[in-house]
Amino acid sequence: APGPWSVLGLAPGTAKEEIKAQYRKLAAIEHPDRNSGDPRAAERFRNISDAYQELMEPPVKVFVASDKSIRKSADTAPGPYAESLKSIGLTEKDARNLFTSVALVGATVTLLGFFGILLYSE
Repeated sequence: APGPWSVLGLAPGTAKEEIKAQYRKLAAIEHPDRNSGDPRAAERFRNISDAYQELMEPPVKVFVASDKSIRKSADTAPGPYAESLKSIGLTEKDARNLFTSVALVGATVTLLGFFGILLYSE
């Protein structure tokens, strides 16, 4: 099976902007709706889409951590808010812990309020 670079007709190391442009060009040409009489059009379109996705998304490697749990390397990649959090002195882990704590407190207050209404409504 041909690799993603050859499916898109690009040289390895092509810039992401060029990959995106070539994908859009080929997707428009090979889209099944534009080739309704061609039974292989859907397969060609799928191959183009898969190649684009493979080249544009970071590779996900599965490894076994020291505690024997399976994690994906994408889990450790910086998220979309990493820079903003860093500018206020927080890590993503800190923000997750804070969010979890706030959510738990909110849920607890909501439940206590609900049960309070039940107890005092009689």
